[in-house]
Amino acid sequence: MDISLASDAPGPFEARYLAFLETIANLRPSLHRYCSRMTGSVLDGEDIVQDARFHAYHKLDSFDDIRPLAPWLFQIAHNRCIDFLRRRKVREQAEAGAIRPDRVMPVDPPGNALGRAVEHLVLTLPPKERACVHAY
Repeated sequence: MDISLASDAPGPFEARYLAFLETIANLRPSLHRYCSRMTGSVLDGEDIVQDARFHAYHKLDSFDDIRPLAPWLFQIAHNRCIDFLRRRKVREQAEAGAIRPDRVMPVDPPGNALGRAVEHLVLTLPPKERACVHAY
């Protein structure tokens, strides 16, 4: 018996990882197309495919070999797309909120009524405070 041939045969875990690598290589174009369409961006789709592959690789030891690998990979990619879209929506809302001015300008410019109201308020001030307002 040749010992070198026996040691070259992949073990059960190595076989699982080899099957994973082969499946992911075959599914990569489909996964990328799916993620790109979900996100609306080829670049974001690529990032999500990479993230999904990384996540799947690390969870491979808990994967049930009875189930097919492709739907599991697509489910991971789908969940990553949903997470990405949620984060993007939150980010866009935060950016939109940051763009809004801190104060609200009146729609109608103040007329003579505002000037008369300010004059009335100034006249009701004590003399020292009234002098401060008139100085400016």
